[in-house]
This record gives sequence, C-alpha cells and structure tokens, in this order.
Amino acid sequence: MKRIVLATPPSGFNNKGHLPPLGLGYIAAVLRDHGFEVAIIDSLVSGYDQQQAQDAIEAFSPDAVGFTSVTSDRFQTLELAQRLKQKKQDLFLFVGGPHFSFTPKDSFQNTGAIDAIIEGEGEISTLEMLQALRDGKNLQDVQGLWLRKNGEVIFTGIRDFITDLNELPFPAWDLYELDKYREYGDFPPVARKVGVISSRGCPYRCSFCSCPAFWKGGYRYRSAENFIDEVEFLYREFGYRSFVFWDDTFTVTDKHVNEVCAEIERRNLEITWSAAGRINRTTKPLLETMRHAGCVAMTFGVESVSPRILKTMHKSIKADRIETVLREALDMGLFVRSFFIFGFPDETMEDALLTARFINKLRTWGPNMSVEYGYLAIFPGTEIDQVAHADGQLSPDFSWYDPTTRSSDPEVPHVPFYRNDLLDHDAIRAELYKGELHTSGAAKKMLARAKRIRSLKDVGRGMKILKRMVKK
Repeated sequence: MKRIVLATPPSGFNNKGHLPPLGLGYIAAVLRDHGFEVAIIDSLVSGYDQQQAQDAIEAFSPDAVGFTSVTSDRFQTLELAQRLKQKKQDLFLFVGGPHFSFTPKDSFQNTGAIDAIIEGEGEISTLEMLQALRDGKNLQDVQGLWLRKNGEVIFTGIRDFITDLNELPFPAWDLYELDKYREYGDFPPVARKVGVISSRGCPYRCSFCSCPAFWKGGYRYRSAENFIDEVEFLYREFGYRSFVFWDDTFTVTDKHVNEVCAEIERRNLEITWSAAGRINRTTKPLLETMRHAGCVAMTFGVESVSPRILKTMHKSIKADRIETVLREALDMGLFVRSFFIFGFPDETMEDALLTARFINKLRTWGPNMSVEYGYLAIFPGTEIDQVAHADGQLSPDFSWYDPTTRSSDPEVPHVPFYRNDLLDHDAIRAELYKGELHTSGAAKKMLARAKRIRSLKDVGRGMKILKRMVKK
C-alpha cells in the first residue's frame, strides 16, 4: 500500500468551475509527507470520459484510489469505481466529500465497489486509513470511516476537526496539471487564475446548504501570514497574479479580512482577487479595505428579497440591506455577482415576483453587475432534505441512486428539485425573461436556451412563456 491516486469523476457538475480541487491537494500533501507516492487526476479539467479516466488512473498502477464527489456527480463516481473494481478486485477504493458523508448507508447499498467512505474532513482520516492498510492493522480503529462488516454498514466514530489549520501543508500544487486550468468563467475576465482557501466552515445555517451539517456549524481560519504565504508561493513559483479566495464566506469576521488585506499590502503583492461575502457581514469600510488590497470582484448569495422567505430559510440577512450592499460594492468599482433561488417551501407568487423584479432591477445597473438564479434543489444533509421527507416529496425509502433522479440532459445536474405548488413557474420565467431582454448579451442567452430545446413539449412551454411576456 504505497501508490495512491486521488481523483475527480468525469463529466461531473463542479460548481467551482475549472479550478484545482483543493481538497485532493491537501490530502495528497499530507500523504506525501508520510511516505506515500501520490497522483492527482482531475477528470473534469482534462475532459475525460469514463474510459479515459480509468486509463489515466490505471496508468499510475495504484494500490488505492480515492474520489471526491458531490451529489450531482455521484453516478459518475460509482460508475468509475465499478469499472476499476472489475478490472482489479483487490484495488482499495474510497470516497469522500459532502454527498457520501451524508449518505453512507444508501451509498454502500447501491454499490459493491466502494471499500470505505471518509466522513467530513479528510486529511487525517485518509492518512490513518492508508497507514492501517499498509501496516496490516484494523480499519475499525481509525476514526471517521464508514465500512462494511459482515453485511452491515458500520461507523468507526466521529473524528474531531483539525484545530489549527496552519499545521496543514499547502496543497500539493506540483501534482496538478496547472496549465490546463486556463479559465474560470468571465467574472472578472481573467484568463489565468487559481483558487486558494483561508477558512473552513460557516457559522450560518441556511436551510438549503449542506455546509452547516458538514462542518457541524463550526468556523476556523488560517492565520493571515500562513494564508498569504501560500498566495506568495503561487505568485513567485507559478506566476499567478489573480486569485479566487474560495472560502464559503470570506467576510465572516472583520478581523480575519483586515489581517489578510494588511498582509497582502505589507508584502507589496500586486495581485487581484475575488471572494464571497454575506450581506450582513459586509460594510462599506470593509469593502474599501478589500478593494485597496486588490479585491476586484465579490459574490453574494442573496437568494430572495422577501423578508418572510429570508427568515424561513435562516439566511440571517435583512432585506433592506441587500440593495445598499450591492450598490456600495458596485460603486467601488467591483464586479458583483448575486445569486437567487426560487421555490422555497411556502414561497408565494408575491414573494417570487418581488425577487424577480429585483433581479430585473439589478440588470439595469450595468455590465459589472451579474445575476444568477435557479430553483431550489434538494441536497442531502440540508434542512430542505428533511422538509422534503417530512412533506412526502421524498419517500421514506428514497434512494439517492434511484435511476429516476438521474437526468438525461447533460445541462442539468442529477438532483431532485423541491416542488412548490404555490408557484407558477412559467409566470416567474416570463417576468425574468422580460427583464433579460433589456440587458447586453440577451440575444446570445436566448440562442443558448433555444439550443436546449429537446421536444415539442419544450417548444410549447416556450410559446406559453412568450405569450405571458407579451401580456405583461
């Protein structure tokens, strides 16, 4: 047990875009520090199909293979694991990430290929598991694992989180094929950038998010010195000048943000960077500090502008602060992207149209204001998952591996959506499309939608929405 491959599945839906998978990089660095030979294979950025991913993994002749996986690529993960196991029965396969952490029993029941599931934070559990395999010790003595034993699924016990993130080595940056990571969307339009992370967790408990359960509501951050040491390393060794600060929420504490910004300026690093903020934790003075230290873009999860819906989703933001914060960031010269979700339980048309009209208002603010919206998806480990089970949308025997949850449309991730019968989705789309017509790039967006037409039913729905738009 010496040679280890850490991989992403092919053709998945990775909401991080084309940036290196940092979780695998951290685990790889820890394993390598303890004598293991490690390869990272990012099937997503390489554009691999199942066969190509299998070939790349097998070319390393690994003794064990670990996958990171989210709900939307769970099918691809199990398919690749099955292919590898069929080829080599004694190959040890393990998975981690939020999806498998929340669905260990369901996952084991739907595949015989996986040997272990890592729950939660992966560095130490993975290291001790592989050391135990190498040394012939009992895996049940390693905390943080889900295993099979005599036909049963067992848990070896909760592993405490790493107290001091500064003790971790930097991700194994040399194991990524960095030349492949050339773009990260158009926000802002910089051809070459890289993601780094200064904290883990989030103290908030949004009902649609798995972060509160995955990190047990905790929040830890690296020292500013340690974090910017990594930024400077990437700056000097790999020539990066643009960064994505990949924290779930970068602006949780003013102290951390101020210290990071001060460290960037103290070292005279000529970099630009973007980060995710929260409406309730972002002030004009903080934005000014960030801007002065090279911040060029901010993202905000707004979700809704209905005070009632914000309260029911536990968003912990005030509706009357949303426009103020977004405008302050935009007026400071930042690119601003805001995200919205429709379809929360008990959301009415009044709530939804309030949000849709606010989105249309933001679209008039110019090219530096970007808006994204979607409908409420159900993910394991979230409060919405519990609600969907309680109200019968997900049956008591629901499985995340039911074939009906797998989308045939490559544009759509394999996740169930929450059904809110109070909403007229065509009316919401009509309102949103009407606003979109007055923005730059409207023709391109409409053409993209036309290309997604798969049936006469899609055509009929489009005509229905168009009629609604005309009436309005």
